[in-house]
Amino acid sequence: MNSPRDCDNRVAALPQSTLLCIKSLRRLSGTIYGDTEGVLNRPSFPILMERLGPLRLTFGQFSWSALGDDARRALSAHSFHRISLAYSSFSSMLDLCTFLCSSEQLEALILDNVHVVDTSIPPSHAHLPHQQGPSVLDLTLQGRYQEPGILNTLITPRTCPISTDRLRFLSISISAAEELGSLQRLLESCDTLEKLKVSHFLYGK
Repeated sequence: MNSPRDCDNRVAALPQSTLLCIKSLRRLSGTIYGDTEGVLNRPSFPILMERLGPLRLTFGQFSWSALGDDARRALSAHSFHRISLAYSSFSSMLDLCTFLCSSEQLEALILDNVHVVDTSIPPSHAHLPHQQGPSVLDLTLQGRYQEPGILNTLITPRTCPISTDRLRFLSISISAAEELGSLQRLLESCDTLEKLKVSHFLYGK
């Protein structure tokens, strides 16, 4: 393909039978045609996402705030059964919640050095029990530079964008004392956990 426009045209011409064979969406860093956000902001991206089935999503160096409205809607409306983000950023937990809202069959959420500027969620956004997010089996929160508040928000039932009532595997980096309390509450409320991996980093800004 000679240009981004050529890429858009080729994608639009792909038969539905071919698109349904695509099982993974992977973009680790800036390569040909620019960074991740540049690719996702292409006009063809929302059209492509509408034609794809459930996917495994792997993004690196990804910024939610750098996406246009169409790209955000395309991602938040899609169903993913595995999401892995590394060295990525969200302006708030509300943005992360929006991103996950349609992934009702999400089994694994992996956040590796994901930066969330505002880890609080206002009371007005509290979920009712039947509105809780997907019930993940595998949760990984790793990274030397990941804010301690992410864990606390993720395990608070009325604000959490995911549910941990079926959690089997938990891998977590502990970097602050407040996370020990959050981890204890999670372990006390979860009777399905089969494997726990805990590592420790000194958190520094």
